[in-house]
Amino acid sequence: MKKIIGRQDFMKGLILSALYFALFVITPPSVHRLAMRIYKGADEAEYSKWEELTISGTKALAVGNDAEALARFQSAYEVSKSGRIGMNIELQQTAKQLGFVYYNLGEYKLSRAFLEESLSLGTDRFGPSSEQVGDVLEILADVHHELGEHRLELVALRRVLGIRESARAQLPTLRSKNEALALALGALGDALEEQGEVSEAQDLFSRKLEIVRKFLTKEQDAVGTTLGKCASLSYKLGNRFEAARYFSEAIPYLEASGTSSKEELSQIRDAIKSLEQKDLP
Repeated sequence: MKKIIGRQDFMKGLILSALYFALFVITPPSVHRLAMRIYKGADEAEYSKWEELTISGTKALAVGNDAEALARFQSAYEVSKSGRIGMNIELQQTAKQLGFVYYNLGEYKLSRAFLEESLSLGTDRFGPSSEQVGDVLEILADVHHELGEHRLELVALRRVLGIRESARAQLPTLRSKNEALALALGALGDALEEQGEVSEAQDLFSRKLEIVRKFLTKEQDAVGTTLGKCASLSYKLGNRFEAARYFSEAIPYLEASGTSSKEELSQIRDAIKSLEQKDLP
């Protein structure tokens, strides 16, 4: 299970999960083949070829073989682009997969081009507020970040947050919906902090903290890390005692998760003592 922490830490696990979900849950082969029997001119052999290429590409991506994944997805893209399998669902998925592989390879402009294609197709097929569109926007936001397009990054992340909030509103107690919303809150909070919008970032991480405490309690590191983030933001806003309180609350979770070293925990305790001294500026 992926950790609900910062955007850079969860990105690859999140997208791999999304790829598998798109391949095997949203549009399983049986649904495609039924649609192809209805759609005149669709080539089932071509679809089987696309399916084999996409599955092998996804497996290569899962083990970190980006070069193999790229070759497979490029071939799958050509098959889906030909139009012989009759639907745009495959093209939307494959463009997203290529966008992610190019992101991994540091080819950010190529990544952006494929993701924008996937975004357009996904919006037409599933709607602008669909979770499929949200999945593409999450990757696209990171691409904008790497390209220094910070305004577009924030636009994408705000859209993602709106989509995740809407999805959670429909199934408010489902773990996956709360997990996705927590990720979106943290991602936008991180981006806003980088842009100097510390107060709004604090509000978002406070909301994230409520979610991870209530619905993701088994993710000890998630709770501890979110508390640590709230402490850091409180300190930046000049709230030293609030920061000390958040750090104090974080320690048991970080100890239980085993992800923080004794030295790191000692540093947090020292920070708490310093923050609680009233004579500090």
